[in-house]
Amino acid sequence: MGAFLAWFAVGCPVCNKLALLALGYSGAITWFAPVQPFLAVIALVLTAVALVVRLRGQVACVLPTPRKPVAAR
Repeated sequence: MGAFLAWFAVGCPVCNKLALLALGYSGAITWFAPVQPFLAVIALVLTAVALVVRLRGQVACVLPTPRKPVAAR
């Protein structure tokens, strides 16, 4: 989801075909352009949350203890 929002946040409003089709030229400039910084911030937050959730169990993993060799008799 973060990557999807980032895609909308970095493009110019007129070059973004979906915004242009949905809002028209004046709507894309008037409504979509001011929203782009907020989309970028939300995209960064969602990407950071996804990274934290993904690495939650990997940050501090327990290493197995090595086995002691059995002494020969």
